[in-house]
Formats: sequence, structure tokens, C-alpha cells
Amino acid sequence: MGLNHVRPSQYMYAHGPGSVLETTSGPVIVEDMDTLFRGYVENRDVKIGGESRSLRITDFEVKERRLSHALQGARLARLPSNEELGENGMRPIYPTLGRIPHWSLCENHEILYQGWSRGRYNPCWKCRQEYEEEHDGQRMPWDLRKRMAARHAMRFVSVCHEGHLDDVPWKDLVCSEGCDSRWLSWGGGGQRISRVWIRCRKCDGSRNLGEMYGQEHSCSGRHWHTHAEVDCNAPARIQQRGAAGLWIPEIVSSLDITGLPHSIFEALNDASLVSALISMRSFGGELTPENLKKAIRGTAVSSVTRDALKRRCEDSSRWPLLKAAIEREVFGGGDPADGDLKQEEFLALLNAAENGSPPPPVNPEDAQESILRVDRGSSYEIDIGDSKMLQIVPIERLRVVNALVGFRRDISSEHEASLVELSFEREGSWFPAMENFGEGVFLHLVDSSGPVSGEDERFAVWSNRAIGDPDCHPVHVWWHTLSHQLIELLGIDSGFSSASIRERTYFMRDDEGGVKGGLLLYTAQPGGDGTLGGLVGIAKDRDTMGRLLQRSLSDSEVCSNDPLCEEGAETNDGAACYACCLISETSCEHRNKMLDRLILRGS
Repeated sequence: MGLNHVRPSQYMYAHGPGSVLETTSGPVIVEDMDTLFRGYVENRDVKIGGESRSLRITDFEVKERRLSHALQGARLARLPSNEELGENGMRPIYPTLGRIPHWSLCENHEILYQGWSRGRYNPCWKCRQEYEEEHDGQRMPWDLRKRMAARHAMRFVSVCHEGHLDDVPWKDLVCSEGCDSRWLSWGGGGQRISRVWIRCRKCDGSRNLGEMYGQEHSCSGRHWHTHAEVDCNAPARIQQRGAAGLWIPEIVSSLDITGLPHSIFEALNDASLVSALISMRSFGGELTPENLKKAIRGTAVSSVTRDALKRRCEDSSRWPLLKAAIEREVFGGGDPADGDLKQEEFLALLNAAENGSPPPPVNPEDAQESILRVDRGSSYEIDIGDSKMLQIVPIERLRVVNALVGFRRDISSEHEASLVELSFEREGSWFPAMENFGEGVFLHLVDSSGPVSGEDERFAVWSNRAIGDPDCHPVHVWWHTLSHQLIELLGIDSGFSSASIRERTYFMRDDEGGVKGGLLLYTAQPGGDGTLGGLVGIAKDRDTMGRLLQRSLSDSEVCSNDPLCEEGAETNDGAACYACCLISETSCEHRNKMLDRLILRGS
């Protein structure tokens, strides 16, 4: 096990548990958070600021009620910093397993051998022989053997769509049954793997690497990050250890829209209040402000919290948030799905666009409770043509919590990549998470009509695709494509790189069967100070936003890769490429899918 430099953001988005991390000491596997907390956090006494204290996992808990509910009640833990662990700021603290892959390739002698076996590092046998001859029979030092094995680490690994990863079984694929050879010869090379031949000089077995690369073989069922090994019947393939699809994080995000202090949530988990509310509903009582006031009487809830609850019952703008929280916390209402998270966010953003956030309080004591801050009256409308009025809502401050729920190894279009969950147990389930603070801009259409007409050719195409996937609805595709166009332009004017601006696209159906959508573009970073206001500054400038929107729509007319890009709409998801619509995958929540500039231009 080794320790390597990985930032918290890298842990979440690029080098999380189960990923292969390239280091100067060779490739390593990042271990799970269970190993981190068990080895470096729990039952550890640290001295911070001259005071000693024992660390617990709750010291690193990230509270976001809606997201925890969506994850079946799981709790969220952020990664600890060096300072919080009482460690030097330059010391790496995230544990890794530094023995992947075991096989190494000595390019000097064209020998494929096991660089790690039987608990020790091994050099190429010819390199070792040359060293001993040069040093009068002296054995090669351990640190030199380790450096050589790491430097020669094989660049190919074995992967299956169930998420398992291991060494390529070179001997099983090349040698005859029963062959006990410890090394293979590696011949050929160049720019094509089809020119590489792997041979065993002991049994005369040989295989072409190009043929092996495209063939399936048995999977070992190994998860290196948890040291688990199971029976796996899925076919495995050879992949490069640096391939983009080798580790794809699955992240669930939630925008903090509760508008309720933590004391309110503690009250909603009070046994006496829960019992009173359940009793009320069992006798047919509805959840109304008056019934809630009655239920509060005689409970163990503190007088301060009781008064805060009563004030929210009397404030019509705050009652919906409290009612939704009670339904979720007490009665378990709502489907714990990501779609519900976003639907709640969309409604909250629409309310903030109209009333501001937080709404004007009835009591001064209730001011500034919500982290979602929108100045009342700061929104404005822009005409984008075809009788469509787009409302622009600058968001002064927001909080986004991201949970790393697992990863996938997408190595084949023939099989759907399974999710490898990254939860760990500590008196319940926990997931790695990060909270970021920042700013943004929310956009939506003022009227109820959709942004794209049913008469458009691309509307029919995407409507057919939406039968199997609701996210492919043409209204959602329109908003998603506009998002990408705006992100590229905002990256030029705001001072933020386009890779640091993220999107949240919204789409929902109303009770009458109509559809509506919206778009949140935001930038956020760890730490309560948030960002510097560059994005919201542009959002407040009507002329600048009008220019950016008009350019976003006009840029969809052409692409430098036309006609190939436009023709791709017939075979791919839509007319989109890196010259027009595709952006950094850290910014896109849909992995650059469901994009079509043709639907944006209305052709």
C-alpha cells in the first residue's frame, strides 16, 4: 500500500476508488474510502491548534437531506484534509495499492515477465544478469528492482463490463496447458498492435496481440480497490490501462434548496412530533398549517423551534418547503430518484425567479436561512425570436453537493456497463461526497409554450427516440444543446474556463400533459467563500446576455465540420461534434449525449 498525491476533486471525478493512477513509482490502484477512514481517521487522536481530540467519521459528514433521501437514507462523508488529520500539508494521505499490473515488459530485451510475484519485485532476468556481471556477482538492490518493475509496468490490463479489473492472463492465452514458464518473449511493435507477437520459448506457444485484443477471455472477478474476488461469468477484454472508459464515475448531485435550518430537520425527527403527525394522518387528517400547529402541542420540541415552525405555518411562501420536508422526513413520501431531485429544484428555481430567495421573511429571525440566494427583482426577460421570451435569473449564491455513488468500466458497446457501488458501512451506509459553493444563472421560458415547434423535422425524430428514453424529448434536447452553446461563450466572457462551468438541465411534464424545461449554469468550488462573481456579473448585464443568447442560436446554423457534422444526425444521437456542441465531460451531466444543433436552429 502506498500514499500518493490526489486532490479531493480528482478523487471524485478522475481518480476515485478502483481507478488506475499513474505515478512516478508506476501505476497504482486507488483504494476505497473504507480503507481511508479505517486506517487514517477512526480512533485517531490528533493535535490541532494545541488541542488533542479523537476523530470520528461524523466530523466529516456532509449534510444534504434531499440527496441522502435519494440514496435510500445513506449518509455523505467528505474527504479529510491533511490539516484535519494533523499531517504535514505535503504528505499524501489517500491510500493506494501499488501492485497493478503484476506483469512488466522490458523493452530493452523484449521480455514479458511478472514484475511482482510471491510478495516481491522482480526485474527482467536479463537485466539482473547484466547487473550481476557488471558488479562481480553482487545481487541487484531491492530499490533498483522495484524501480525497474514499476518502470516496465505492462500498459495492458484485463477488464469486464461488471467492473472487474486484473492482469491480462498472458500465460493462459499464449502457453500450452501445464507450461511453467515464468516469462514470454515480446517481438515486433511499431504503431500497430497487430505487428506484435508474444511467444513462449518453452512450449512454443505464440499469439498475435492484435488478435488477442479483440477476443474475449475469462474474467477473474477481482475488485482491487476492496480486495474482493467473486465468481464472474462476464467476458473480459484486453484494454489499455489509460483508456478513458476504464473508470467512469457515477455522480449524483443535489442543489441545496431546502431553505430550512438544521434545527427544523432535527425537530422533524423528534419521536414525539413524528408520533403526533403519524397519528393525525392515521385518523384521516391532512397536513395543513393548522393541523401541524395542533400536532406540535405537547411534544418535546424546544420552544424556539416550536415558534420557528409556527412562523412557517403562517407564511404562505415558506409553507410549501416545510410541507415537502415533512412529507419526505416523516412520511417517506416521494420516489427516491434523481428525477425527483431535479423536479424539486426546478420548482424552487421558478419560485425564486418570481419571489426571490429566500423570500421576504415574516419575522426578522428567519432571514438568510437559504443558501440559494436570488435578489428579488433581479431577473429580466429577453426576446429570442418566434414570440419566445426567455427569463434570465442571476443566482448570487448556491450550494451543490456531489456524491460519488460508484463507477463503471465501459469497454464494449455489446454489453451495458454495470455500476460498481462505492458505499461503505459505518453504522449505516456512507458515500464519498463534496460540497461546493458558487454562483450561477437560471434560464427558462416565460410562457408555457415549448421552445421547439412540433412542426420541425427534428422534433419528430427526437419524439420517436423519447418513447424509450424520456431524456430524449425534443424540449430537453433543445435546452441541453443551448446549455453547451452558452457554456462555450460564457467561458470566454466570464473569466472562468468552460470546463469549470457546469450545467443542470430541467425537464418536466405538467398535469395537462404539457412540457416545460429550464437550465441552470453555475460554477462552484469547495469552501464556504464560493466564487468571485464573474458569472453572476455577466448574468446581470442584459445587453451581454442578449448578445450571448443570440450568438448561441446563430452559431447553431453552421459547423466547421459540415457536412459531416450535419449528416451525423442521421446515424448518431444528433448533429453535434467537438467543433460545435461537445464540451468537457466535467461540465456536461449527460456525457455529451442528447445534443442536436439542428433542433436549436429550428430546421
